[in-house]
Parts: sequence; structure tokens; C-alpha cells
Amino acid sequence: MTHDFPSPPKANMTRTHLYPALLLATLAATGITPTCAATNNGQLSRDTRLQIEFRLPAHWEKRACRYAEEGMQCLELRPHKQRTNPDPAITIYVKDASLDEALSSHILFEKREGRWIKNGRVGESAASPIAGKRWIGIEAAASCGISDPETGFHAGAGTCYTAILSNGPRSAIIETDGFESTLEFAERIKNSFRFLE
Repeated sequence: MTHDFPSPPKANMTRTHLYPALLLATLAATGITPTCAATNNGQLSRDTRLQIEFRLPAHWEKRACRYAEEGMQCLELRPHKQRTNPDPAITIYVKDASLDEALSSHILFEKREGRWIKNGRVGESAASPIAGKRWIGIEAAASCGISDPETGFHAGAGTCYTAILSNGPRSAIIETDGFESTLEFAERIKNSFRFLE
């Protein structure tokens, strides 16, 4: 005895086969290329416009900056639909500059007696050398003002972290918004960061 099972409707098969293609086309148009599955450390995110790659924290989103200084391109990163503050939690800027050039042009960094210092809203902090996947850099955290939609602006109540990474001809600047909850995520982004060659 044989059983004739109905085949799935053609419309459903078409949708199933089209969705991956449409998704890939959409991602390609925005310069985002998925390179691996998500892990506890986030999704590996490649941006072909800025020519960088890093792990985007799980449940976070990225978008092009609303504004950037001349000669820079940047990305705004924030928790996906879980944030009342309109400002980005973490911003990544990319520019054609060496590490010293990027540090010298940064408004909060200055060199004293051969050492880089980051000035904060209250006090200052000595910068530390860092290194990663074919880049070297400097990092520092200093006090800064933070804005809260419910309680307003608080001068010096935040801790803003900055990491400047360079592969020689290009530099990337990773900056947080001053809230301590973003520091862990900035660390993960820095540790997974890579310039595309």
C-alpha cells in the first residue's frame, strides 16, 4: 500500500529559498558581511565601508554615524531596542592616520614628558600601550559628563574609555558614552578588532 503525501506549497518553497538571498543582498548593500554564527562573545561583524572587523555584542545594532569630523568615517553601536538614551553607547571612528597623528589630533590626549595622558572632566589618566591583531595602540579611561533622559546631565559622573588602534597608515578610535555598563563591551570589541587588508 502506498501513501501519497502532499508536496509543500510552491509559494512556501519560494519564500524559503528567496529569504536567504534577499538577506545576503541587503547586507551586502549596507557593507555588512556575515562571517560566522553568533557566539557568547557576539557576532563577527565585517564592515567593508570602513574596512574593519570586530565582534558586535549579542543583541546590539550598528549604523552609520549621524555626523563625523572631516576625514573620518564612523559607526554607532547600541543595545538593540533596549536603550532610552538616544546617544550611541560606543562609537568607532576610522581615519587615514598613524597612531601618533591620531593621538595628536584627539582633543582629550596630550603628550607630556614622552607619555600620553588623557584629560578628563575631573583630573586626568595616564594612557597604557595595547596591541592586537596586526595593530598597536593606546588606551585610557577618564572622567566625563553623562546624560540621562530621566535625571539629566551629570558633569564628571561618568567614565569615558578611549582606545586608539593603528596598523600604521590607518587608525581606529573606540569610545564609550561614559556609562560603566558599556566598558565590558568596548573591551570585547577592542580584543576582537581587526583592520581588513
